[in-house]
Formats: sequence, structure tokens, C-alpha cells
Amino acid sequence: MNGLPDTDFGHNKSMNFQSNVTTYVGEIILTSSRKMLCESVLLDKPPPFGSFVVVGDKQAYNNSDPFESATLTRDLIFGVVYHASTSSSETGRRPTAYGLEADQLRRTQPQISELLSTEFQVLIVGKVVSGTVLHRLPEKPPRLHDRVRNPEPNELLAITKDRGYIEPLLGFVECEDPDELMASAIRIAAASTESSGEYLSSCARDLVTLLHDDYDRLRRIIRKLV
Repeated sequence: MNGLPDTDFGHNKSMNFQSNVTTYVGEIILTSSRKMLCESVLLDKPPPFGSFVVVGDKQAYNNSDPFESATLTRDLIFGVVYHASTSSSETGRRPTAYGLEADQLRRTQPQISELLSTEFQVLIVGKVVSGTVLHRLPEKPPRLHDRVRNPEPNELLAITKDRGYIEPLLGFVECEDPDELMASAIRIAAASTESSGEYLSSCARDLVTLLHDDYDRLRRIIRKLV
């Protein structure tokens, strides 16, 4: 395409973008077949925008190579974080400004952390059933109060390997910036691979196919991948 940003991203060895440590990052407080609202374990520290999270026990595997996909033995639901916010934990109450530096606020108003909560929203983009990754909605929503965690590095490779999350993200318009969400998810998935440049190039080719009739959006997303 004339004017399309370069889709050859090289073949650089990548650094793992997500934590190597399995961490529970939230708890589901509102659930549906397509989306989850979760309360963050830590105030002001939700999972990154565009990151992948999973619901389900971590896989039982013995593999020290972070660039080799896990054999998924346990069922999972996985999705992408598309929004986060911090507000009063009391319904109808709006926080007020104190005019203090962060350290002063912690010293003089230690109860603040108990009055606030951080929430994040997740778009469900797939599931794992009997070891097979399926990029479709689960038959039932995740359970209320289920814990949400970061995927293991090998799990992240497995659920993003075939890039099937791209199409549901492209059709999701409830995010404030759908194009940035798409690019962020691709960058995070690419950073978990042994060759991020090759993965980015494959994603760019997928986008060319899916957005063949929307050149402006295609160009915007590809430019955000670098």
C-alpha cells in the first residue's frame, strides 16, 4: 500500500514485557459473557492498559524456557485490560482534594487508602478448553469473586501465538482509544516472544487483511506498533 508504514519490524530478541512472577492482580466484582469488572489488589496499581489477564489456576508444567509455549492442561478464560480507574469505595461519595504532596497525604490522612479502590475492566477474548486455545466467548461468564492473575510467560505465548485476539479487539469500540488498545496488546504479546520483530510483522500482515477497507485506521494502528 502506498504510504503504509513499514511492516518489517526486524528480528530482535525481546525482553519479557509482563512479570515472570504469577501474581493475582484483582477480583471479579461484576461479570458477563464478554466483559469483567475487577477490583485491583493494589490501590493505584491496576494491570497495564492492553495487558493480558487470565481467570483460572496456573498450568502444571515444568519448563524453564520462557520462549516455549506451555502445554495448557487447565481451562482458562483470558482477556485484555481496556480501562482502569480509582475512585471512592463508597457509592455516591466523591473524593475531595487535600492540596498535599503524596507523602504528606499518606502521613496525615492514612485512612485514605481504605476509602478508595482501583478497578479495571477486561474484554474477554478467548478461553482454553481441554488444552485448546479458542478465541471465542465462554459458554458461561466467569464467576463473581474469581481471582484474576497475570499469565505465566509460557501461558501468554500459548494464548497469543496464533494472534486470534486481534479480530475481537478490532471490533471493540467501547474503549476510549480502540486503536491504542489494539497496538498495546500486540506490543505486549510480541514482547513475550523470542523474536518480537517477526511477531509484529505477522500482526501487521493480519491487520492489512482485516482492515483492507479502512486504510486510515490501519495506518494509525501500525504506526503505534513501533
